[in-house]
Amino acid sequence: MARIVILALFLLLASPPAQAQGTGTDAPAPILPTLETAADARPLSETRNDRVRKVIDQLRILTQGGRIVELSGLEIPDDFVFESNEIIKLIFKDESNSDIWMYQTAGAGEGRVNRLGHDLAHVVRRNGRIWVQGALLANGYARALPTPSNPELADKMFALEDDAREHKRGLWADGSTHKMLYADHALEPMNRFAVVQGKVLKVATVNNVTYLNFGNDWSRDFTIGIPATVRQAMGRKKIDVFALQGKTVRVRGWMRYYNGPYIELEHPVLLQQVSDGVTQSQ
Repeated sequence: MARIVILALFLLLASPPAQAQGTGTDAPAPILPTLETAADARPLSETRNDRVRKVIDQLRILTQGGRIVELSGLEIPDDFVFESNEIIKLIFKDESNSDIWMYQTAGAGEGRVNRLGHDLAHVVRRNGRIWVQGALLANGYARALPTPSNPELADKMFALEDDAREHKRGLWADGSTHKMLYADHALEPMNRFAVVQGKVLKVATVNNVTYLNFGNDWSRDFTIGIPATVRQAMGRKKIDVFALQGKTVRVRGWMRYYNGPYIELEHPVLLQQVSDGVTQSQ
């Protein structure tokens, strides 16, 4: 009996350790989209060249110049923080890959710095012109969230997000709690960021707020609320809100309860029209 135990222990120690799931050499290489030229980043301006000293977290890097740069235009769920952080570290894994270009809004004021004094920018690694935001979106580790102060490159970001969704990468995988929602399904107000698609049944304005209704019962079905300021911004872009009736749209924002599941549109760019599977920003 003792000899059997000794032999089993020997075989255990002699055997190579089991490889962790998902770390094998046959794991798919990450997708690393590029912005091939400065023109691809327009209307953003190339504002600064620097070098990455440290990856702080999934949205921020520290440069050799002592600046903290926040990646603009992204929303990263808490359960994808690790993956997002790791792919940024991979992009800047050695000194030869640490030089960057920063692309920021054309104006010198709003949209370039957040309230903490951190730079808001799209970041491109000079070696290979790797677009950091693009990598996070293409691999399904982030969702596009252009903001009123940083709406640029929305269509490029949406296209990468669409591809990740089509191929069920990352947060778009089957069974994910972050998958795209559909307005004709039963939706529960979730008090979190969501992407919702559906056909607008009716458009109505009440107390200077325009509502896109997706069901016959406005008090229970999904609704998008468009404040007057956003509606005016849409008007300046020649977008007729009432012409959206009967159209399929996709909206992103914070879903909460207000006579049923509800998203208040914060900027025209967060509402897309969907036609034959192709999305187009407003």
